Amino acid sequence: MKLAVRVSAILLLSLSAQAQSKDAATQWRVTQPAWTEYHEEQFGQFVARLGDAVEKRQCGKVNTCMLSTANMYYGTDPSGLKYYSDCADLPYYLRGYFAWKNGLPFSVTAEVKPSPLNTDKVKDVRYSSQGNMVTKRYDVLTKNGIFKNTYPNALEILNDVVPGLTYSATLRMSGSEDAELYTDFYPVKIDRQGIRPGTVIYDPNGHVAVVYKVTDDGRVFYIDAHPDNSLTMGMFTPKFVRSNPNQGAGFKNSALCRWLMQNRIHLAPMLAAKSWRQITTNCVTTVWSSSMELNQTVPAGAKASSCSAVSKSLITIISA
Repeated sequence: MKLAVRVSAILLLSLSAQAQSKDAATQWRVTQPAWTEYHEEQFGQFVARLGDAVEKRQCGKVNTCMLSTANMYYGTDPSGLKYYSDCADLPYYLRGYFAWKNGLPFSVTAEVKPSPLNTDKVKDVRYSSQGNMVTKRYDVLTKNGIFKNTYPNALEILNDVVPGLTYSATLRMSGSEDAELYTDFYPVKIDRQGIRPGTVIYDPNGHVAVVYKVTDDGRVFYIDAHPDNSLTMGMFTPKFVRSNPNQGAGFKNSALCRWLMQNRIHLAPMLAAKSWRQITTNCVTTVWSSSMELNQTVPAGAKASSCSAVSKSLITIISA
């Protein structure tokens, strides 16, 4: 009898340990206070490897590419990840996956409505004549409890949240004028610092692609996903049309730094003032480096100002 009880106890402990291990594998633990330029470079390498594999026809679907050595995190995923994306999901899916693997913050637009500049009734926000504005966001946040923290489930976010919330309408905004909530992307300067692996291309006809390579002679190559989960590549040409600036056509980079500055109250409460100043510095550096010539200097007092003000001033310079 005692032996049976001991065996049962051992089995229960083993099952409990397995459940805890599975839970830990799917947890999204934000351990980094901000995306730095180093993270952006690493993300670019992650995208470049996937693009290179598609170009060489080593894989041709989102799932086959992610389940191959083209994925620099191959072999580290728990079971249950669907590896699905269409064209508009792809920039969010890749950035979200990378953020999860590196303990980075992540946020996506959860709802949009037509910009007040639209004077006619908008039937479909994917094709609004004067673009859209963000009205709600989804943030990956840890719920701090008295005895333990509850971490977001990465599989739920990548399998359901990202494909459920993101569509081409979330990119149909200029990024130079923010409403109460920030846009996901901002327009970039047309140079090698602004356009790099990981940069997004938005076509106002309703298509989205992600840059994976810029050649020495200036040709820009991209990957794009499709509803059948296929992943293809191509070269940027005039088929990506230009349009009303309010529709936000063209090249964009992530504006997550601005989100961090706006939502600093949500960051882990143990971050001290010194750490927050470091976040501000990292944020300004990232936005500045990916938007301007690297030999430019940050304006006096920029590090003390909000990231919103800095990014808006940069966008003004870029658009001029």
